[in-house]
Amino acid sequence: MSIVQTDVHHVFTNHCKFMVGNGRLTSFWLDSWIGDYPLKTAFPRLYLLSSSKSALVADMGRWSNGIWLWSLQWRRPLFHFEQEQLSLLSSLLESKPMFCHKMDKKIWTLNSDGLFSVKSCSKMMDQLLYGGVKPFQSSVWIKLTPPKVQLFLWLLVQDKATTRDFLFQHDYLTLQESRCAFCNKSLESSSHLLIHCHFTWNIWMKFLSNRGFCSVFPKSVDDMCYQWSSMVKGKQQNLSWQLLFSCVVWNLWLHRNDVIFNDAAPNLQICFSMVRQSIALWLRLESNSLELNIENV
Repeated sequence: MSIVQTDVHHVFTNHCKFMVGNGRLTSFWLDSWIGDYPLKTAFPRLYLLSSSKSALVADMGRWSNGIWLWSLQWRRPLFHFEQEQLSLLSSLLESKPMFCHKMDKKIWTLNSDGLFSVKSCSKMMDQLLYGGVKPFQSSVWIKLTPPKVQLFLWLLVQDKATTRDFLFQHDYLTLQESRCAFCNKSLESSSHLLIHCHFTWNIWMKFLSNRGFCSVFPKSVDDMCYQWSSMVKGKQQNLSWQLLFSCVVWNLWLHRNDVIFNDAAPNLQICFSMVRQSIALWLRLESNSLELNIENV
């Protein structure tokens, strides 16, 4: 496992905690249920000395007249300094109430309601991997964008979309077979296909010029996301502008697939019309229409 994978796993598990009821589903030492870390991490010496390393919370005590009493077992008598650690652990345990008839529940600490969401998980991983420098998730997980398009955009910014270059790098295509479906000149990387290709850039420039913008080639789809999201101010206007970005990228990909699998010829007007039709359809799903004039797109 790589360092990045290890960090993601570590951060992810730290945000998955147990809300303990009767303790029958939660590992006493291994799960995060009291404090910020598993007790194995917070009290490593006591964990090594425990005779019940894999025990559940419910196995580490008993009910007596409706009161929960902790009963921890050790492999040997504890030394004085270990007794001090036990005292700290005991104080921590006494602060945690137990509920005889309530089941344990797993919660996601990044959401106030305790429920897991892809959006909060994505933001957490973006912060870990990119330090929050380029918040491209604002252009990926936006309102009104269909889930399959959101997933595709997320794969793009991770450079995991199955472009011809991606397939070439994984030995599914030869070099000759890996050329761009639109221009048939350069390798079909995600950045070339969706930004740098002359065909694609003409699409982008048509939309940009309609709004009075001019731009230069960004380096990657990630850069394009970041640049695009900062071009328009105002909450509603920015939302509709980012929706347009998602729509253009998605329809470029659909048109590329049509060229590859149906032997269609690259056609700027067809692709442009596809974008207009798609964004009109997405906007109809919203009862309060966003401030985007389709006639001017």
